[in-house]
Amino acid sequence: MPNNSNATRSLLSKFFRKNNVFKGVPDIIGFHKKTGRFIGVEIKTGSDRVSMEQAHFLTMLQQSGGVAIVCRDFDAFLAEYNAKC
Repeated sequence: MPNNSNATRSLLSKFFRKNNVFKGVPDIIGFHKKTGRFIGVEIKTGSDRVSMEQAHFLTMLQQSGGVAIVCRDFDAFLAEYNAKC
């Protein structure tokens, strides 16, 4: 089931509505089927940087034995995924 961690545009008022969710949740979350390890992938484009909340979440994820990945393209993701999983 998907988890919407972003603000959404209200169809009626045309304003952004902020969701009441935990800040810093990665763009893609899942788990490794064989090991059960939690995987969080933060996707960045252009000059976008990891926020303080995102860095905190990724640090907590790693300290808990999960896999935290920050990538800018699919090749970088794949290389990091193969190295960590």
